[in-house]
Amino acid sequence: MDAVTVDAFGQFAAAGNGIAALQVCHTIKSFPDAVSCKHSKKILYYIFPGRTTLRLHFFHCSGKILLAARQRSVRNYPDLKQNYRKEDQIMQKQNTAIRRMVVAAMIAAAYCAISICLLPLSFGVVQVRVSEALTLLPVLSPAAIWGVSLGCALTNAIGFATGANIIGMLDIFFGTAATLAAAWLSWALRGVRFHGLPVLSSLPPVLLNAVVIGGELTFVIAGGFNWKIFLINALQVGGGQLLSCCVIGLLLVWALERKGLDRKLFRNL
Repeated sequence: MDAVTVDAFGQFAAAGNGIAALQVCHTIKSFPDAVSCKHSKKILYYIFPGRTTLRLHFFHCSGKILLAARQRSVRNYPDLKQNYRKEDQIMQKQNTAIRRMVVAAMIAAAYCAISICLLPLSFGVVQVRVSEALTLLPVLSPAAIWGVSLGCALTNAIGFATGANIIGMLDIFFGTAATLAAAWLSWALRGVRFHGLPVLSSLPPVLLNAVVIGGELTFVIAGGFNWKIFLINALQVGGGQLLSCCVIGLLLVWALERKGLDRKLFRNL
């Protein structure tokens, strides 16, 4: 009667003799030397002659349970050790993917909220879209690339729906594409720093938006392409981007890294 039981909290207690249940993340591991296999409610039992015994709950296997299972029962089954390792890797990848989506959604919401709160500054010929400072967050994590891109798309769509975005539907696609490309380039240049600041990463949002948004405004205002009007629009948009990215954006990255928040918010992302 010296069997081992693992309950839903990873605690060990005395249990019946000769019962072993090995269940990891809904994946059942079969053993050729098992005398029999049975189940009761949500618990799977493998019965072995003279083996250390274990019982695991089907759908409530916490990290503590899996750790306890490794320590007490898995050492006699090398193939199961490998199975546990694979399951752990899958779970870690799934958790990382979920965290990336959550972080991207939060960044998108922040981008959109800042843009809408400062709506008069977010659109027009002379614009300082403060939310563009978030395009430097890809320096800290690639998850931010999709966050700022989604936020830009939502902002441009809301601006179009409310009439604030004079460029219209065109900006939803080309403006978002410019932000996506700029965010990716900011991430690609993250390793190049001057005095600890990712200065080069702040330039792609300035240059790309100056060209793309400046070109869009030129077509809307002039009804076609005109070099003089384009240069004026590009300089105006670029000036606003320079303030948002090269000043506010760099200060944001500096503050996050200085306080250690970059590691807390974007760890393993």
